[in-house]
Amino acid sequence: MGPFSEKLDSFLDFELPSQIRRLVMKGWPNLRLKSLPQQIQHLTTSLTSLEIDSFDGVEALPEWLGNLTSLNTLSTSQCKNLVSLPAVEVIQRLTKLQELVIEACPRLGGRSALKSGPEWHKISHIPRINAWRLFQSGWGNLTSLTHLRTKVCENLVYLPAVEVMQRLTKIVTCSGRGGRSALLSCPEWHKIFLIPCISSFDRHSFASALITGGLEVRKQEK
Repeated sequence: MGPFSEKLDSFLDFELPSQIRRLVMKGWPNLRLKSLPQQIQHLTTSLTSLEIDSFDGVEALPEWLGNLTSLNTLSTSQCKNLVSLPAVEVIQRLTKLQELVIEACPRLGGRSALKSGPEWHKISHIPRINAWRLFQSGWGNLTSLTHLRTKVCENLVYLPAVEVMQRLTKIVTCSGRGGRSALLSCPEWHKIFLIPCISSFDRHSFASALITGGLEVRKQEK
């Protein structure tokens, strides 16, 4: 949903489909809005993935995020004034939350700063936390790229955002390690499934292969 104009002072009244599973909220650099649409909080049992991008006016994520009890992935990127996450008791209500991504939110910082800061105790229980102070989507500028291969990347657990991968319109091959069955069930699959040629050789599971050797993918079976 979006991008929203930087001149917008408040959200217009609108309805979201009650069974929506993935929602991407795209703001705009210098957007003055200081809050997210209240309508999101009503997606209590359906929403599994929420991505918040370029809401510069937002300084704190809303407490009503705790209502989204089906949420599996929460991502914030390019929110330059975001400094506070919901209270610890709010985040602990998100019992299905498996992944938190914080990208280019400089006031929260990267993973090291986050771990030593006042927000860490709220999120330290989340299984996967990916945080970068700088924006990692420079991959999307490689618009002539036709082949991507990762190998021996021992700590690789996260791929660029889906909108970044979709900018690589010429890419036809993505290769690395993992097993196809594990890859299909991995939370990163939706970012790459449109690539024509995805090859993969099995080594334990996709998640462990990402950690021990990188991603190799070739889509040979339907």
